[in-house]
Amino acid sequence: MLSPKEKLFAEAFHKKMLIEPDAMELDLSLIGSFILWGGQVIKDNYENRKPVLTISNNLKKKCTYMISKSKDDQQRCFDLMDVIWRLRLFEAQNRQLDSYLLYLERNREPKDKFYQPKRKQFFKIGLVQALQQALDDELDILTISLPPGTGKSTISRFFLTGVIGWFPDDYNLFFSHSDGITRKYYDDALRIVTDGSEYTWHDIFPHLEINHQNAKAQEFNVGKPKMYNSLQCSTRGSNNAGIVRASKFLLVDDLIAKIEEALNKQTLDKLWDVYSTDARQRKTVDSKQNPCKEIHIATRWSVHDIIGRLQTLYEGNPRCKFIAVPDIDPKTGKSNFDYDFNGFTEEFFHDQELAMDEISYRCLYRNDPIEREGLLYHEDELRRYISLPDAEPDAVIGVCDTKAKGIDYMVLPVMYKYGDDYYMVDCVCDDNSDWSAEREAIQHHCRAWDATM
Repeated sequence: MLSPKEKLFAEAFHKKMLIEPDAMELDLSLIGSFILWGGQVIKDNYENRKPVLTISNNLKKKCTYMISKSKDDQQRCFDLMDVIWRLRLFEAQNRQLDSYLLYLERNREPKDKFYQPKRKQFFKIGLVQALQQALDDELDILTISLPPGTGKSTISRFFLTGVIGWFPDDYNLFFSHSDGITRKYYDDALRIVTDGSEYTWHDIFPHLEINHQNAKAQEFNVGKPKMYNSLQCSTRGSNNAGIVRASKFLLVDDLIAKIEEALNKQTLDKLWDVYSTDARQRKTVDSKQNPCKEIHIATRWSVHDIIGRLQTLYEGNPRCKFIAVPDIDPKTGKSNFDYDFNGFTEEFFHDQELAMDEISYRCLYRNDPIEREGLLYHEDELRRYISLPDAEPDAVIGVCDTKAKGIDYMVLPVMYKYGDDYYMVDCVCDDNSDWSAEREAIQHHCRAWDATM
Protein backbone atom coordinates (compact mmCIF):
# COMPACT_ATOMS: atom_id res chain seq x y z
CA MET A 1 0.00 0.00 0.00
CA LEU A 2 1.03 3.62 -0.44
CA SER A 3 2.90 5.28 2.40
CA PRO A 4 1.22 8.31 4.05
CA LYS A 5 3.44 10.65 2.06
CA GLU A 6 2.75 8.84 -1.20
CA LYS A 7 -0.97 8.78 -0.41
CA LEU A 8 -1.01 12.57 0.05
CA PHE A 9 0.85 12.98 -3.22
CA ALA A 10 -1.65 10.71 -4.99
CA GLU A 11 -4.57 12.66 -3.55
CA ALA A 12 -2.96 15.88 -4.76
CA PHE A 13 -2.70 14.44 -8.25
CA HIS A 14 -6.37 13.52 -8.19
CA LYS A 15 -7.45 16.94 -7.02
CA LYS A 16 -5.25 18.86 -9.41
CA MET A 17 -5.83 16.68 -12.47
CA LEU A 18 -9.41 15.48 -12.11
CA ILE A 19 -11.04 18.37 -10.24
CA GLU A 20 -14.77 17.48 -10.65
CA PRO A 21 -16.07 14.27 -12.30
CA ASP A 22 -17.98 16.23 -14.94
CA ALA A 23 -15.59 19.15 -15.24
CA MET A 24 -13.99 19.89 -18.62
CA GLU A 25 -10.59 20.66 -17.13
CA LEU A 26 -7.58 18.35 -16.98
CA ASP A 27 -4.00 19.48 -16.57
CA LEU A 28 -2.34 17.36 -19.24
CA SER A 29 1.08 18.71 -18.33
CA LEU A 30 0.99 16.66 -15.14
CA ILE A 31 0.54 13.31 -16.91
CA GLY A 32 4.28 12.86 -17.41
CA SER A 33 4.94 13.62 -13.77
CA PHE A 34 2.29 11.13 -12.67
CA ILE A 35 3.79 8.38 -14.84
CA LEU A 36 7.29 9.00 -13.46
CA TRP A 37 6.00 9.07 -9.88
CA GLY A 38 3.78 6.02 -10.35
CA GLY A 39 6.55 3.98 -11.93
CA GLN A 40 8.92 4.82 -9.07
CA VAL A 41 6.54 3.99 -6.21
CA ILE A 42 5.63 0.68 -7.89
CA LYS A 43 9.33 -0.09 -8.30
CA ASP A 44 9.91 0.72 -4.62
CA ASN A 45 7.04 -1.49 -3.47
CA TYR A 46 5.03 -3.67 -5.85
CA GLU A 47 2.04 -3.53 -3.49
CA ASN A 48 1.65 0.10 -4.62
CA ARG A 49 0.70 -1.13 -8.08
CA LYS A 50 -3.06 -1.44 -7.59
CA PRO A 51 -3.70 2.00 -6.05
CA VAL A 52 -1.46 3.67 -8.65
CA LEU A 53 -3.21 1.85 -11.50
CA THR A 54 -6.57 2.89 -10.02
CA ILE A 55 -5.51 6.53 -10.43
CA SER A 56 -4.34 5.82 -13.98
CA ASN A 57 -7.66 4.17 -14.83
CA ASN A 58 -9.58 7.16 -13.44
CA LEU A 59 -7.50 9.46 -15.63
CA LYS A 60 -8.37 7.41 -18.71
CA LYS A 61 -12.05 7.57 -17.83
CA LYS A 62 -11.75 11.34 -17.45
CA CYS A 63 -10.08 11.64 -20.84
CA THR A 64 -12.74 9.47 -22.47
CA TYR A 65 -15.47 11.63 -20.96
CA MET A 66 -13.78 14.81 -22.16
CA ILE A 67 -13.39 13.42 -25.68
CA SER A 68 -17.13 12.76 -25.78
CA LYS A 69 -17.72 16.42 -24.90
CA SER A 70 -15.05 17.87 -27.22
CA LYS A 71 -16.02 16.42 -30.60
CA ASP A 72 -15.86 19.85 -32.25
CA ASP A 73 -12.26 20.39 -31.10
CA GLN A 74 -10.29 17.84 -33.11
CA GLN A 75 -6.88 18.81 -31.73
CA ARG A 76 -8.18 18.55 -28.17
CA CYS A 77 -9.48 15.04 -28.91
CA PHE A 78 -6.13 14.03 -30.41
CA ASP A 79 -4.31 15.33 -27.31
CA LEU A 80 -6.64 13.47 -24.96
CA MET A 81 -6.36 10.26 -26.99
CA ASP A 82 -2.59 10.57 -26.81
CA VAL A 83 -2.84 10.80 -23.03
CA ILE A 84 -4.94 7.62 -22.96
CA TRP A 85 -2.29 5.79 -25.00
CA ARG A 86 0.49 7.06 -22.71
CA LEU A 87 -1.43 5.79 -19.70
CA ARG A 88 -2.06 2.46 -21.40
CA LEU A 89 1.67 2.12 -22.05
CA PHE A 90 2.38 2.90 -18.41
CA GLU A 91 -0.14 0.26 -17.31
CA ALA A 92 1.13 -2.27 -19.85
CA GLN A 93 4.64 -1.91 -18.47
CA ASN A 94 3.25 -2.59 -15.00
CA ARG A 95 1.53 -5.90 -15.72
CA GLN A 96 -1.95 -4.68 -16.58
CA LEU A 97 -3.00 -7.29 -19.13
CA ASP A 98 -5.88 -5.41 -20.79
CA SER A 99 -3.70 -2.37 -21.46
CA TYR A 100 -0.86 -4.59 -22.67
CA LEU A 101 -3.09 -6.37 -25.18
CA LEU A 102 -4.49 -3.06 -26.45
CA TYR A 103 -1.13 -1.30 -26.69
CA LEU A 104 0.61 -4.28 -28.29
CA GLU A 105 -1.58 -3.87 -31.40
CA ARG A 106 -1.75 -0.09 -31.37
CA ASN A 107 -0.24 0.23 -34.86
CA ARG A 108 -2.31 -2.48 -36.55
CA GLU A 109 -5.28 -1.82 -38.79
CA PRO A 110 -8.60 -2.29 -36.93
CA LYS A 111 -9.60 -5.25 -39.14
CA ASP A 112 -6.24 -6.94 -38.47
CA LYS A 113 -6.30 -6.61 -34.70
CA PHE A 114 -6.87 -9.74 -32.67
CA TYR A 115 -7.75 -8.40 -29.22
CA GLN A 116 -9.74 -5.19 -29.52
CA PRO A 117 -12.58 -6.67 -31.66
CA LYS A 118 -12.96 -9.47 -29.10
CA ARG A 119 -12.37 -7.45 -25.96
CA LYS A 120 -15.99 -6.96 -24.94
CA GLN A 121 -16.79 -10.67 -25.21
CA PHE A 122 -13.56 -11.72 -23.50
CA PHE A 123 -14.47 -9.51 -20.54
CA LYS A 124 -18.05 -10.79 -20.57
CA ILE A 125 -16.93 -14.41 -20.16
CA GLY A 126 -14.31 -13.47 -17.55
CA LEU A 127 -11.31 -14.55 -19.64
CA VAL A 128 -9.20 -11.38 -19.32
CA GLN A 129 -9.97 -11.15 -15.60
CA ALA A 130 -8.92 -14.77 -15.03
CA LEU A 131 -5.64 -14.34 -16.92
CA GLN A 132 -4.96 -11.21 -14.84
CA GLN A 133 -5.59 -13.25 -11.68
CA ALA A 134 -3.05 -15.83 -12.81
CA LEU A 135 -0.61 -13.00 -13.54
CA ASP A 136 -1.20 -11.50 -10.07
CA ASP A 137 -0.54 -14.84 -8.31
CA GLU A 138 -4.19 -15.29 -7.36
CA LEU A 139 -4.59 -18.55 -9.31
CA ASP A 140 -2.44 -21.65 -9.60
CA ILE A 141 -4.46 -23.42 -12.30
CA LEU A 142 -6.63 -21.88 -15.02
CA THR A 143 -8.42 -23.91 -17.70
CA ILE A 144 -10.00 -22.38 -20.80
CA SER A 145 -12.54 -24.19 -22.99
CA LEU A 146 -14.18 -22.21 -25.80
CA PRO A 147 -15.61 -23.21 -29.21
CA PRO A 148 -13.09 -23.74 -32.04
CA GLY A 149 -11.77 -20.62 -33.74
CA THR A 150 -12.80 -18.19 -31.00
CA GLY A 151 -9.23 -17.22 -30.03
CA LYS A 152 -8.41 -19.28 -26.94
CA SER A 153 -4.97 -20.37 -28.18
CA THR A 154 -4.15 -16.98 -29.71
CA ILE A 155 -4.86 -15.04 -26.54
CA SER A 156 -2.56 -17.42 -24.66
CA ARG A 157 0.24 -16.50 -27.11
CA PHE A 158 -0.37 -12.79 -26.61
CA PHE A 159 -0.51 -13.33 -22.86
CA LEU A 160 2.76 -15.27 -22.80
CA THR A 161 4.65 -12.60 -24.76
CA GLY A 162 3.69 -10.21 -21.97
CA VAL A 163 4.84 -12.70 -19.32
CA ILE A 164 8.21 -12.99 -21.08
CA GLY A 165 8.66 -9.22 -20.86
CA TRP A 166 7.38 -8.77 -17.31
CA PHE A 167 9.39 -11.67 -15.94
CA PRO A 168 12.59 -11.84 -18.00
CA ASP A 169 14.39 -13.90 -15.34
CA ASP A 170 11.88 -16.75 -15.65
CA TYR A 171 11.09 -19.39 -18.27
CA ASN A 172 7.89 -20.85 -19.67
CA LEU A 173 6.87 -24.05 -21.43
CA PHE A 174 4.20 -24.58 -24.08
CA PHE A 175 3.15 -28.25 -24.33
CA SER A 176 0.85 -29.77 -26.94
CA HIS A 177 0.10 -32.93 -28.91
CA SER A 178 1.93 -32.25 -32.16
CA ASP A 179 4.93 -30.49 -33.63
CA GLY A 180 2.66 -28.53 -35.98
CA ILE A 181 0.85 -26.90 -33.06
CA THR A 182 4.05 -26.05 -31.17
CA ARG A 183 5.71 -24.74 -34.34
CA LYS A 184 2.88 -22.27 -34.96
CA TYR A 185 2.93 -21.19 -31.32
CA TYR A 186 6.68 -20.55 -31.46
CA ASP A 187 6.56 -18.72 -34.80
CA ASP A 188 3.67 -16.47 -33.77
CA ALA A 189 5.16 -15.63 -30.36
CA LEU A 190 8.52 -14.84 -31.94
CA ARG A 191 6.84 -12.58 -34.52
CA ILE A 192 5.03 -10.63 -31.79
CA VAL A 193 8.32 -10.01 -30.00
CA THR A 194 10.38 -9.13 -33.11
CA ASP A 195 8.02 -7.56 -35.70
CA GLY A 196 8.08 -3.86 -34.82
CA SER A 197 5.94 -2.91 -37.81
CA GLU A 198 2.97 -4.94 -36.51
CA TYR A 199 3.47 -5.02 -32.76
CA THR A 200 4.79 -2.58 -30.15
CA TRP A 201 6.45 -5.16 -27.89
CA HIS A 202 9.77 -3.25 -27.91
CA ASP A 203 7.99 -0.01 -26.97
CA ILE A 204 6.58 -1.75 -23.91
CA PHE A 205 9.85 -3.49 -23.03
CA PRO A 206 12.54 -1.18 -24.50
CA HIS A 207 15.40 -2.69 -22.51
CA LEU A 208 14.85 -6.30 -23.57
CA GLU A 209 16.27 -8.03 -26.63
CA ILE A 210 16.32 -11.60 -27.88
CA ASN A 211 19.77 -12.99 -27.17
CA HIS A 212 19.13 -16.58 -28.26
CA GLN A 213 16.73 -18.37 -30.58
CA ASN A 214 16.62 -21.89 -31.94
CA ALA A 215 13.93 -22.55 -34.54
CA LYS A 216 14.64 -26.28 -34.62
CA ALA A 217 14.18 -26.61 -30.85
CA GLN A 218 11.35 -24.03 -30.96
CA GLU A 219 12.72 -21.82 -28.19
CA PHE A 220 13.98 -18.29 -27.70
CA ASN A 221 15.26 -16.19 -24.81
CA VAL A 222 14.98 -12.53 -23.81
CA GLY A 223 16.94 -10.75 -21.11
CA LYS A 224 20.05 -12.28 -19.64
CA PRO A 225 21.04 -15.86 -20.60
CA LYS A 226 19.37 -18.49 -18.42
CA MET A 227 19.60 -22.22 -17.91
CA TYR A 228 16.24 -22.52 -19.71
CA ASN A 229 14.83 -20.13 -22.29
CA SER A 230 11.98 -17.64 -21.91
CA LEU A 231 9.77 -19.66 -24.26
CA GLN A 232 10.20 -23.38 -24.87
CA CYS A 233 7.85 -25.61 -26.85
CA SER A 234 7.53 -29.37 -26.59
CA THR A 235 5.16 -32.18 -27.53
CA ARG A 236 3.89 -35.30 -25.85
CA GLY A 237 6.25 -38.19 -26.46
CA SER A 238 9.34 -35.96 -26.56
CA ASN A 239 12.26 -36.76 -24.34
CA ASN A 240 11.74 -33.77 -22.04
CA ALA A 241 13.67 -34.82 -18.94
CA GLY A 242 16.36 -32.23 -18.23
CA ILE A 243 15.72 -30.40 -21.53
CA VAL A 244 12.77 -28.10 -20.79
CA ARG A 245 11.45 -26.48 -17.61
CA ALA A 246 8.76 -23.99 -16.62
CA SER A 247 9.22 -21.61 -13.72
CA LYS A 248 6.47 -19.05 -14.43
CA PHE A 249 3.82 -20.68 -16.64
CA LEU A 250 3.18 -24.15 -18.00
CA LEU A 251 0.71 -23.91 -20.89
CA VAL A 252 -0.92 -27.17 -21.98
CA ASP A 253 -2.84 -26.90 -25.26
CA ASP A 254 -5.12 -29.89 -25.86
CA LEU A 255 -3.13 -33.13 -25.65
CA ILE A 256 -5.99 -34.88 -27.50
CA ALA A 257 -5.01 -35.01 -31.17
CA LYS A 258 -8.23 -36.39 -32.68
CA ILE A 259 -11.72 -37.46 -31.74
CA GLU A 260 -10.81 -41.16 -31.73
CA GLU A 261 -8.52 -40.49 -28.77
CA ALA A 262 -11.25 -38.60 -26.94
CA LEU A 263 -13.60 -41.57 -27.29
CA ASN A 264 -11.13 -44.08 -25.86
CA LYS A 265 -11.01 -44.23 -22.06
CA GLN A 266 -7.69 -46.09 -22.10
CA THR A 267 -6.16 -43.40 -24.31
CA LEU A 268 -7.45 -40.71 -21.96
CA ASP A 269 -5.81 -42.58 -19.07
CA LYS A 270 -2.53 -42.58 -21.00
CA LEU A 271 -2.83 -38.85 -21.75
CA TRP A 272 -3.36 -38.17 -18.06
CA ASP A 273 -0.14 -40.07 -17.44
CA VAL A 274 1.62 -37.95 -20.09
CA TYR A 275 0.45 -34.81 -18.32
CA SER A 276 1.06 -35.94 -14.73
CA THR A 277 4.39 -37.71 -15.26
CA ASP A 278 5.86 -35.56 -18.05
CA ALA A 279 4.41 -32.07 -18.59
CA ARG A 280 3.65 -31.41 -14.94
CA GLN A 281 7.07 -32.65 -13.86
CA ARG A 282 8.69 -29.83 -15.84
CA LYS A 283 7.39 -27.29 -13.31
CA THR A 284 9.71 -25.58 -10.84
CA VAL A 285 9.56 -22.29 -8.89
CA ASP A 286 10.01 -18.81 -10.30
CA SER A 287 12.74 -16.27 -9.52
CA LYS A 288 10.73 -15.13 -6.46
CA GLN A 289 10.32 -18.74 -5.26
CA ASN A 290 6.62 -18.83 -6.17
CA PRO A 291 5.24 -22.08 -7.66
CA CYS A 292 4.81 -22.30 -11.42
CA LYS A 293 1.27 -21.67 -12.67
CA GLU A 294 -0.67 -23.83 -15.16
CA ILE A 295 -2.95 -22.77 -18.00
CA HIS A 296 -4.85 -25.48 -19.87
CA ILE A 297 -6.57 -24.86 -23.20
CA ALA A 298 -8.75 -27.68 -24.49
CA THR A 299 -12.07 -28.80 -25.90
CA ARG A 300 -14.09 -30.69 -23.28
CA TRP A 301 -14.55 -34.06 -24.99
CA SER A 302 -14.93 -36.23 -21.90
CA VAL A 303 -15.30 -36.08 -18.13
CA HIS A 304 -12.18 -38.25 -18.11
CA ASP A 305 -10.02 -35.72 -19.98
CA ILE A 306 -7.29 -33.76 -18.23
CA ILE A 307 -9.48 -30.76 -17.36
CA GLY A 308 -12.22 -33.06 -16.04
CA ARG A 309 -9.77 -34.81 -13.74
CA LEU A 310 -8.31 -31.50 -12.57
CA GLN A 311 -11.82 -30.32 -11.70
CA THR A 312 -12.29 -33.41 -9.56
CA LEU A 313 -8.89 -33.08 -7.90
CA TYR A 314 -9.24 -29.37 -7.09
CA GLU A 315 -12.97 -29.03 -6.50
CA GLY A 316 -13.60 -26.10 -4.17
CA ASN A 317 -10.03 -24.78 -4.40
CA PRO A 318 -10.24 -20.97 -4.75
CA ARG A 319 -6.86 -20.88 -6.53
CA CYS A 320 -8.19 -22.95 -9.43
CA LYS A 321 -10.58 -21.59 -12.04
CA PHE A 322 -12.31 -23.51 -14.82
CA ILE A 323 -13.74 -21.47 -17.70
CA ALA A 324 -16.04 -23.30 -20.12
CA VAL A 325 -18.21 -21.10 -22.33
CA PRO A 326 -20.85 -22.38 -24.78
CA ASP A 327 -21.53 -21.09 -28.26
CA ILE A 328 -24.77 -19.32 -27.34
CA ASP A 329 -25.74 -17.70 -24.05
CA PRO A 330 -28.61 -19.88 -22.71
CA LYS A 331 -30.20 -16.88 -20.96
CA THR A 332 -30.25 -14.45 -23.88
CA GLY A 333 -30.10 -16.78 -26.88
CA LYS A 334 -27.30 -14.57 -28.28
CA SER A 335 -23.89 -15.66 -29.48
CA ASN A 336 -21.10 -15.39 -26.90
CA PHE A 337 -18.61 -14.78 -29.70
CA ASP A 338 -20.17 -12.22 -32.05
CA TYR A 339 -16.97 -10.19 -32.37
CA ASP A 340 -16.66 -6.87 -34.20
CA PHE A 341 -14.55 -8.60 -36.88
CA ASN A 342 -14.63 -12.28 -37.83
CA GLY A 343 -17.25 -13.09 -35.22
CA PHE A 344 -19.62 -16.03 -34.90
CA THR A 345 -23.36 -15.42 -35.14
CA GLU A 346 -26.20 -17.56 -33.83
CA GLU A 347 -26.93 -18.54 -37.44
CA PHE A 348 -23.37 -19.80 -37.88
CA PHE A 349 -23.60 -22.01 -34.80
CA HIS A 350 -27.02 -23.37 -35.78
CA ASP A 351 -25.68 -24.24 -39.23
CA GLN A 352 -22.70 -26.07 -37.69
CA GLU A 353 -25.04 -27.98 -35.42
CA LEU A 354 -27.06 -29.25 -38.39
CA ALA A 355 -24.02 -31.02 -39.83
CA MET A 356 -22.87 -32.70 -36.60
CA ASP A 357 -24.15 -35.37 -34.27
CA GLU A 358 -25.59 -34.02 -31.02
CA ILE A 359 -22.87 -35.30 -28.71
CA SER A 360 -19.94 -34.02 -30.80
CA TYR A 361 -21.57 -30.60 -31.08
CA ARG A 362 -22.21 -30.39 -27.35
CA CYS A 363 -18.59 -31.25 -26.60
CA LEU A 364 -16.97 -29.11 -29.29
CA TYR A 365 -19.17 -26.01 -29.27
CA ARG A 366 -20.82 -26.07 -25.85
CA ASN A 367 -17.94 -27.57 -23.87
CA ASP A 368 -20.42 -29.91 -22.24
CA PRO A 369 -18.62 -33.27 -22.06
CA ILE A 370 -20.86 -36.32 -22.33
CA GLU A 371 -19.70 -39.91 -22.19
CA ARG A 372 -20.84 -41.85 -25.23
CA GLU A 373 -20.28 -45.16 -23.47
CA GLY A 374 -23.45 -46.35 -21.73
CA LEU A 375 -25.69 -43.77 -23.39
CA LEU A 376 -29.25 -44.89 -24.00
CA TYR A 377 -30.49 -44.79 -27.54
CA HIS A 378 -32.99 -42.07 -28.17
CA GLU A 379 -36.52 -43.43 -27.90
CA ASP A 380 -37.29 -42.40 -31.49
CA GLU A 381 -34.33 -44.46 -32.76
CA LEU A 382 -35.45 -47.75 -31.20
CA ARG A 383 -37.41 -50.30 -33.25
CA ARG A 384 -39.57 -52.74 -31.29
CA TYR A 385 -41.21 -56.01 -32.20
CA ILE A 386 -44.10 -58.04 -30.75
CA SER A 387 -43.21 -61.35 -32.36
CA LEU A 388 -40.43 -62.79 -34.49
CA PRO A 389 -40.90 -63.46 -38.19
CA ASP A 390 -42.48 -66.86 -38.92
CA ALA A 391 -39.29 -68.40 -40.26
CA GLU A 392 -35.92 -69.68 -39.18
CA PRO A 393 -33.37 -66.88 -38.68
CA ASP A 394 -30.53 -66.52 -41.17
CA ALA A 395 -28.12 -66.51 -38.24
CA VAL A 396 -27.91 -66.27 -34.45
CA ILE A 397 -25.29 -63.72 -33.46
CA GLY A 398 -23.84 -62.75 -30.11
CA VAL A 399 -21.21 -60.01 -29.61
CA CYS A 400 -19.58 -59.68 -26.19
CA ASP A 401 -18.19 -56.45 -24.74
CA THR A 402 -16.07 -57.84 -21.90
CA LYS A 403 -15.53 -56.17 -18.56
CA ALA A 404 -12.12 -55.06 -17.35
CA LYS A 405 -12.15 -53.36 -13.95
CA GLY A 406 -13.97 -50.52 -12.28
CA ILE A 407 -17.69 -49.85 -12.75
CA ASP A 408 -17.93 -51.18 -16.29
CA TYR A 409 -20.30 -54.03 -17.30
CA MET A 410 -19.87 -57.15 -19.40
CA VAL A 411 -22.61 -57.01 -22.05
CA LEU A 412 -23.58 -59.70 -24.58
CA PRO A 413 -26.68 -59.17 -26.75
CA VAL A 414 -28.08 -62.20 -28.61
CA MET A 415 -29.49 -61.29 -32.03
CA TYR A 416 -31.58 -63.13 -34.62
CA LYS A 417 -30.71 -62.03 -38.15
CA TYR A 418 -33.50 -61.86 -40.74
CA GLY A 419 -32.26 -60.30 -43.96
CA ASP A 420 -30.97 -56.81 -43.05
CA ASP A 421 -32.82 -56.75 -39.72
CA TYR A 422 -31.55 -57.90 -36.32
CA TYR A 423 -33.89 -58.86 -33.47
CA MET A 424 -32.44 -58.90 -29.96
CA VAL A 425 -33.91 -61.94 -28.19
CA ASP A 426 -31.70 -62.03 -25.11
CA CYS A 427 -28.94 -60.09 -23.37
CA VAL A 428 -26.31 -60.79 -20.70
CA CYS A 429 -25.41 -57.75 -18.56
CA ASP A 430 -23.11 -58.48 -15.63
CA ASP A 431 -20.81 -56.29 -13.51
CA ASN A 432 -18.99 -59.22 -11.91
CA SER A 433 -15.20 -58.77 -12.02
CA ASP A 434 -14.66 -62.54 -11.83
CA TRP A 435 -13.90 -63.66 -15.39
CA SER A 436 -14.78 -67.28 -14.51
CA ALA A 437 -18.26 -66.19 -13.45
CA GLU A 438 -18.61 -64.11 -16.64
CA ARG A 439 -17.55 -67.08 -18.74
CA GLU A 440 -20.06 -69.34 -17.01
CA ALA A 441 -22.86 -66.84 -17.69
CA ILE A 442 -21.90 -66.69 -21.37
CA GLN A 443 -21.68 -70.50 -21.63
CA HIS A 444 -25.12 -70.82 -20.02
CA HIS A 445 -26.64 -68.60 -22.72
CA CYS A 446 -24.72 -70.37 -25.46
CA ARG A 447 -26.23 -73.66 -24.35
CA ALA A 448 -29.68 -72.07 -24.17
CA TRP A 449 -29.36 -70.79 -27.77
CA ASP A 450 -27.46 -73.79 -29.09
CA ALA A 451 -24.45 -71.64 -29.93
CA THR A 452 -20.69 -71.96 -29.55
CA MET A 453 -18.19 -69.49 -28.12
